[in-house]
Amino acid sequence: MKIVINRFQSLSLKTRLTLYYSLFFAAFFLISLASVHRAFSDILKKEFDDALFNYAVDIAEKVFIDADGFVAINNKNIDKEKIFPFALGDAFVQVRHINGDLLSVVGNVEDTVINFSNFAPLEAGQDSTYAYVKIPTDPDTEYRLINFSLDGPPKTQLVLQIAAPTTYLTKQMNKRFQVILTVFLLLLLLSSFLVWTLVRKSLQPVKEIIDNFQSINSQNLSMNLRLPRAKDELWLLTKTLNEAVSKLKTSFEAQERFVSDASHQLLTPLNIIKQDLDLHKKELNNYDLNHINSAIDELDHLIKLTKDLLFLAQANSESYKNLFEHVSLLDIITDSVLRAQKVAASKKIKIESVNFETADDLKISGDYDLLVQLFFNLLENAVKYSPQNSLINVSFSYSNQDLQIQIQDEGPGFKDNPQNLFKRFYRSDTSSKHTGYGLGLSIAYKISELHGFQLFAENRSDKSGAVFSIRINKI
Repeated sequence: MKIVINRFQSLSLKTRLTLYYSLFFAAFFLISLASVHRAFSDILKKEFDDALFNYAVDIAEKVFIDADGFVAINNKNIDKEKIFPFALGDAFVQVRHINGDLLSVVGNVEDTVINFSNFAPLEAGQDSTYAYVKIPTDPDTEYRLINFSLDGPPKTQLVLQIAAPTTYLTKQMNKRFQVILTVFLLLLLLSSFLVWTLVRKSLQPVKEIIDNFQSINSQNLSMNLRLPRAKDELWLLTKTLNEAVSKLKTSFEAQERFVSDASHQLLTPLNIIKQDLDLHKKELNNYDLNHINSAIDELDHLIKLTKDLLFLAQANSESYKNLFEHVSLLDIITDSVLRAQKVAASKKIKIESVNFETADDLKISGDYDLLVQLFFNLLENAVKYSPQNSLINVSFSYSNQDLQIQIQDEGPGFKDNPQNLFKRFYRSDTSSKHTGYGLGLSIAYKISELHGFQLFAENRSDKSGAVFSIRINKI
């Protein structure tokens, strides 16, 4: 039951509302049509009983008693031209005394054909009673029995019993049941379609609000959603979203001001300090020069860290997309590899590019410098964690308008979830032998997001290193 509830709750709001109202209408139609079916059945039964009563009246006129008190039925004179809801030849007719003794039978049948003999209502003054009975000679068919008073009321002594098969009545009831069932299914389908249409139209304003809200980005935070005319729940929802966007705009503008201020307040003094140190290097001895060079190196790291943080803060802006153009993939890979080879030379690591001759004329949309930075950061990370004299392989594959570039190294691979690598300041190896602040892969991931690429990491199938894959869809 819990599984069914969980699956139901996982359905969309439109589907759930449609099911709710469809079930309501199904129950309503089921109860209504069941009442109609019962009313029709009661009418058919009443008509059958009336026909059976009329038949009993006709037969009662043919019953006679001879001089010896023998009761007989002249069945030759029974009117067979009348239409009854049963075959006259299939009906069983007999006469009993009020005490239950069998007095006369129509046809050559045994005296135990009709066993029902509850005549108390006739003794109480009724002219007839009805019951459903089974005939021993035809156990598969249900019969309708009438006990008809021949000489009463009030003092009934002779009872005419007629048992007629209900085959025709059953067929008529089944036909009406099938009609009602068909009507029920058609009404259910029609109501479900109407409910689905009404629910869809009712939720259309919500969809419009969602679509309009999704169109809001950092470039148009001043845009407000149009308020509905009626001050209902949708009006309140729209007003709340507008207020949320307004607050977000204020926060975003404050962040932009902070980024702009930090850009000048941090980078400018760092660059000035570095320039001053570079000017005084010529005036220092070797001992002091080593300290100055060390300070300059730390300043370079701080400047790079500041620039990286500023890029991550600004990279959410869609203004970068306005700078996109068609650039050569081969040129991007070539520049990235040339820059990375300078870093790899100190560890005697070789970087090979495979299959890129087929990408000579291939263009992709993006910012050239950012894409070079993306691939360089991945190659630099591979160099950092690869052993001496190892190989880094950069491969290219293209199929069905999907482009994939892979960078494979021979390093230790990943011990935990590879996707954690793209978090800011995350480092899988915290030992001092690997320098850095853990921002290189975060920047690579942010650049791939800006360009709509998919960047993911995994261990090589033979566990001999790591693989970074960049997938570009529909180029």
